[in-house]
Amino acid sequence: MAAAIVLLPCALLFVCSAWLRRALYAADDNRSLVVVKRVSSWKDAVTVGGVVAVPMIVWIGVVLGAMQLAVTTGSGAIFFLVYGVSSAVLGALAAWLVAGLLLLLVSSLRRGRAMTATGPETPQGERWVVEGLAARAQRDGAAAFRLAVRAVGSVPEGKVIVAVARTDRLKEAYVRLGFAHGDLNRLFLTT
Repeated sequence: MAAAIVLLPCALLFVCSAWLRRALYAADDNRSLVVVKRVSSWKDAVTVGGVVAVPMIVWIGVVLGAMQLAVTTGSGAIFFLVYGVSSAVLGALAAWLVAGLLLLLVSSLRRGRAMTATGPETPQGERWVVEGLAARAQRDGAAAFRLAVRAVGSVPEGKVIVAVARTDRLKEAYVRLGFAHGDLNRLFLTT
């Protein structure tokens, strides 16, 4: 439970950026989702930057407005209250995000798992990644995988689809779909 709470900001960034890139697929009953998108580091950076920048700009505007109010009223108490609360909230959110990223990093390194879906064994060509299979409950896991199969079918022909399987069972399911084994837990399929 604690790990889920720590990972919440990372998950929100991931889902929001996938949604902005129109790469988020949800089941009809909204009990599972998957992300299938073209591999593009700069698009990921821009969308995550946008997801972070918009609330930050709003936050800064509110803080500056409150500080302006404190200055015009001559209230040092309001000024220090706004400054203290805004600093504490910003610091807590930053620590929360860093803790989530560190947890992801440590868990990947500890399991000896691939951290990226592509590697030297991945065929050349335009690459698409299947990631973020998520289900509301464990019994919905099969629905998430069926959703991934449908989403993979929407990838244009001649492209390389890559994935990272977090479990051996998921890796076997990808292989049954025609994916080839890569290094560690990476898989790939040429459409």
